[in-house]
Amino acid sequence: MTKIVIIGDVGGCIEELADALVAYEHDPDVVVVQVGDLVDRGPDSRGVLELVGTRLGERPRRWIQLIGNHEWQYRRVGGRCRRPDSRAFQHRGFRQPDLAVR
Repeated sequence: MTKIVIIGDVGGCIEELADALVAYEHDPDVVVVQVGDLVDRGPDSRGVLELVGTRLGERPRRWIQLIGNHEWQYRRVGGRCRRPDSRAFQHRGFRQPDLAVR
């Protein structure tokens, strides 16, 4: 029987995401649905993207990734902030180029 785990609003908090995944990552019946907002306010948005990218590569049929408003905003502006002095997507060491949305 498939179990569905829904994770939302990670916001750059890699430790919390990793802790949440520990309980489920070895269960072959689990499908993770991440409902967006991987990046922004937390300390390690880049690390979150790398971790999710790894999970997507390892379990492509067991991880469903949706785009949240934070990722959508980044893509909407073409990977650039509209104002050079904008602080959007530049919190705590995270910079725009770190979001390589492919």
